[in-house]
Amino acid sequence: MTTACTPEELAWFSLHNYDGFRTASTQVWAQVIWDRLSLEQFRQRPENHAFVLEKFSLLQSDPVQSLGFSMRVNHRNPDIDTSTVRLLSVDHAHILSEEFGEIEIGSDLGTIAVDRLLRDRENPISDFVHLSLDLRGTDEKILDDFAKILKTVREATNDDTPNGDFANKVYGWHRAKIVPYFDLMFYAALHDREIKRSTLADLLQLGSISEGTGKDALKYLKPRTSEVISHKYFHILRTLSDDAASVGDPE
Repeated sequence: MTTACTPEELAWFSLHNYDGFRTASTQVWAQVIWDRLSLEQFRQRPENHAFVLEKFSLLQSDPVQSLGFSMRVNHRNPDIDTSTVRLLSVDHAHILSEEFGEIEIGSDLGTIAVDRLLRDRENPISDFVHLSLDLRGTDEKILDDFAKILKTVREATNDDTPNGDFANKVYGWHRAKIVPYFDLMFYAALHDREIKRSTLADLLQLGSISEGTGKDALKYLKPRTSEVISHKYFHILRTLSDDAASVGDPE
């Protein structure tokens, strides 16, 4: 039976240490989310236990700091490419050619959109949409056509990527205490312990469990934290600034 964390074991936690999230940018949030996803990935393998303990100890003292997890991303043409729209690279084209090397030109498959064939394949470009742009059209026509295609593709892939003001969204995540909750639960899992709901409510200042306010807040926090600390929101936040440093898969 898993035992509960003692007050002494949780003495490291202070909600005030998370005040920096009040003014954290979307790019800081992207790194914060990715660091925690990376730690969770490493935690799955017992041989990484000491490494994860060391890294998480840094967050225990300063939860807003970056742990430096990063990934190698495709190089961009700095004069043209943006975080979400880029010209087709040679490396990217080679991956495509390998995927479709056995498809005969002129066959029935040759008329199908590249993306429909890639969608169910495990490869680095399956999440991308590949377009052919006719520059002979006017800017207004091209932009109008792109909006129509984007709407159709979103519907076809059931992609519910949210829009809106993410500066306000991340502030809402701060107020909801998403990261503090994640860190407490991660600490408990890392040490093979549990944290009583009443203790969680007290540490996160959610209100009384017996009176219902704390109980309702915890009921909301568990699924909301899983939604926010996710690859989905990491990639959304990562693309919001073209000047941002690249972050991503742990090396």
